[in-house]
Amino acid sequence: MRTIHTALFCAITLTAAALVGPASAAGSPLGAALPVHIDAAGAYQSVQPTRILDTRSGLGAPDAPIGPAGTLQLQVLGQGGVPASGVSTVVLNVTVTAPSVSGYLTVYPSGTTRPNSSSVNFAAGWTGANSVTVTVGTDGHVVIFNAAGTVEVIADVVGYYLSATGTPSYSASSFVPLTAPIRLLDSRTGSKLAAGRAVVLGVEFGANNFNITSYAVTVTAVSPEKNGYLATGAWDDNGVGTPTTSTLNFKPGAVVPNFAIVPTGFCNGIGCPEHPLFYVYNGSSGATHVIVDVVGVYTRLTGSLQGSRFVPREPARVVDTRTGLGGWPTFTPKDAYYFSFWADETTAAIAVNVTAVAPTRSTYLKVWQGGDTSIASNLNPAAGQTVANAAVTPLGTYGGTVGRYWIYNDAGETDVLVDVIGVFVGAAAVTGLVAEQPFARFN
Repeated sequence: MRTIHTALFCAITLTAAALVGPASAAGSPLGAALPVHIDAAGAYQSVQPTRILDTRSGLGAPDAPIGPAGTLQLQVLGQGGVPASGVSTVVLNVTVTAPSVSGYLTVYPSGTTRPNSSSVNFAAGWTGANSVTVTVGTDGHVVIFNAAGTVEVIADVVGYYLSATGTPSYSASSFVPLTAPIRLLDSRTGSKLAAGRAVVLGVEFGANNFNITSYAVTVTAVSPEKNGYLATGAWDDNGVGTPTTSTLNFKPGAVVPNFAIVPTGFCNGIGCPEHPLFYVYNGSSGATHVIVDVVGVYTRLTGSLQGSRFVPREPARVVDTRTGLGGWPTFTPKDAYYFSFWADETTAAIAVNVTAVAPTRSTYLKVWQGGDTSIASNLNPAAGQTVANAAVTPLGTYGGTVGRYWIYNDAGETDVLVDVIGVFVGAAAVTGLVAEQPFARFN
């Protein structure tokens, strides 16, 4: 595999209101319906990111924060481009703002018992987001539980996974993990991304370029100068447009990551590369550094490269170093522990929510399959902060046992929680897809 170097591309001037964000236009699946003989189960379908919940304005719920030990029933089927049936799981970007105390949210299927897991962790007064993949209840709802205090909650739907009875479109996709994460962008080697500007990014996949419908990425804002947000989306000949939803929110000086599934676009102009393209937009009045790590891609069901399908699981805590669950104690500096997940050779990857609990120093955590030395991070907690981020990690083999993954802690001591929310099973479990190179500067 060719070494992937940092690449920073064209800056696009935009205007947008400050987010946590305005309500977005109604979403829709990206692509027309496929013939019914295409197997739909576990395929991913992007939608135009659409706000379906904002407790500050009464969108999708009463105009009031969620109280202590309170729950909110959120209708997701038939909302924001999600079909009214044929959907097993939705992908939401869930943002909290103005929490009165430190706490957490748990998002889970309606009609089920609340699991022992968390989806978003926050401190008092914090504004931030996490990607949440959640199975839909039989009545088309999911439940949002707030553990303590009061908190305003916003949810944007970005996609969904189909059930066996679903109708896939031409952009419906399977997941292919990269053989190693790619650090596609690290602006710390150059200049910060300026206020109201976007960077356009892409990776070369050769003959598979036009079958790549989405990237699975971790986007991190580093040392922002002002309050603001980053937004992501598909880049094409129409440019970025005005983002109406946010991917992550930040305050000055913070380091804030979030996992995102970002749809791709293509540029057909003279001198354009053939790479599948996406953008990261800085919706702040100040500049910020940006890091983008790519962990996998979603490939069209009609393409020659067939990946893995998502199988949702009831959220379950499989690692808690505070109690020894998972077999390891509290992480110390430079620790890398492996963890076992029941799997066979058809299991390509697992979808998890990883939480760092009160690290003694600012640090970063990396979750990966082992066997590579790539630079990437999934979580960047500050000292004393308890914070979560979603991740998708391929499973590797260690000591002759399949179903192993690793977690690395860079500095200080920290406890770690891992909640499993689903698995990817299918054809791409062994070799994955090798990304050859990022494209040159786009002018």
